Amino acid sequence: MLTTYPLQNVNTLEPVVDVDTRARVADLLSRYTTYFDYGYIEAWADLFTVDGQLDFPLSEDNRIVVTGRDELIGFSEQTARIPGGSRLVSAHFAGATTMSRVAEDRLTAFTPVLMVGSDLRRWTAPGVEGVGAYVDDIVLVDGQWRFQRRVADLYGNGPLPDALVR
Repeated sequence: MLTTYPLQNVNTLEPVVDVDTRARVADLLSRYTTYFDYGYIEAWADLFTVDGQLDFPLSEDNRIVVTGRDELIGFSEQTARIPGGSRLVSAHFAGATTMSRVAEDRLTAFTPVLMVGSDLRRWTAPGVEGVGAYVDDIVLVDGQWRFQRRVADLYGNGPLPDALVR
């Protein structure tokens, strides 16, 4: 007779992110990269709350914060253009996401990401544009998980959120 043991993650403190929530948030994260990379900008912006924010560095001393779906759409359309009429082709390769439930309807998540890009018209070999990480505040709105705030930064720049290492 096979002995079975209850599954338990000894490294995660309560409240644990249940399997269904983890799968739904993983789907949200996957849709973010797929929609952005393939240019489905409105679908991408809809992954955020109405007042959702995207915060990321332009340089070591300069950050940009884009707030609300309309601004997100405008920002995304602008970032896809290259002078001369071509289009930036990008690919986000996301690593394993660490997440913690902060409240019944709120999660904090950390996802490492490798960003690769190329000019569509030049057929050049893609190059690494950055190695970074997203720190997310994700909320449940009308039964759907959405980004309330997504902060991008260089990988290893700054501490992890307390909610992930408590």
